[in-house]
Amino acid sequence: MQMQPSTRPMSTPTPGVGSSPSEQIGTKDLSYLKDELSWLITAAKKCAHYEEECQDAAVRSLICDIGQMHQRHYNLLFRHLQEDASNSAPKSMSPNAPQMTAPRH
Repeated sequence: MQMQPSTRPMSTPTPGVGSSPSEQIGTKDLSYLKDELSWLITAAKKCAHYEEECQDAAVRSLICDIGQMHQRHYNLLFRHLQEDASNSAPKSMSPNAPQMTAPRH
């Protein structure tokens, strides 16, 4: 049994499917994003801890770089969520969550 190729070009987006971002983040998606923020900051904190414990300078440098990568990802995701919340919420409801930073050595 042979499959027929699609007649619709691959580059043409289906209207309403992936053509534009939704106006609001759903409850389930928000839960996933909160989990991701939690995992990222935990990873950054663990890297800071193991960086202090490490004796080898080369390994310590790698752990520091990885921790900074997790911190950058956390900050980027947090900033996007903060911008999205401030754009979709009334002006009186601005997000007040603090931005966490991992210790640097």
